Amino acid sequence: MREPPSATPPGPAAAAWPARLLGIARELAQRVVLPTVLNEAKRPRHPLDIATRLVGLPFELAHHLRAAQQREQRRRRATEGLADPGSDFVFALHASELRDGERRVLTLGGQQVAVFRIEGRFYATGTACPHTAGPVAEGDLAGTELTCPWHGWRFDVPTGACLTVAGERLKTFPVKTVADQVLVRVA
Repeated sequence: MREPPSATPPGPAAAAWPARLLGIARELAQRVVLPTVLNEAKRPRHPLDIATRLVGLPFELAHHLRAAQQREQRRRRATEGLADPGSDFVFALHASELRDGERRVLTLGGQQVAVFRIEGRFYATGTACPHTAGPVAEGDLAGTELTCPWHGWRFDVPTGACLTVAGERLKTFPVKTVADQVLVRVA
């Protein structure tokens, strides 16, 4: 019986490359492809739907990688921040990143915080409605009034006061701007 020819390329570096590539492929299959296939298999779907989902995986992975890069950039910018090292204020974003009437939901100090720019001023609130913890930060914004998308509770963004039910409040955080940096105190 003949021995099959060796598939190992010459040189130690060349030999390590296929093993590294195989390890990356195995990890990708375990963490992304297999869970996606199993998740899709639970639902009664046409096989072409599953194939389409698998074809879209590289784009989904690229999206997640880009989001991770952006988080890392924000983290790096936070460490170069102009706030006092002993201060409770943390870097949220650059003022130029938000236009009037826009908001951005960020994780600052382990908390979800929505940063708003309204009429040139910055405000920060919690993201959960005090009514049923709905995603209030995703609601409609008209001037300084924010409406929870779940049950329509309305809040004044600068003060956090509920305009629907007296006595209820949306959590707010102090904000200051230093140069082009928006800093939020979350402690």
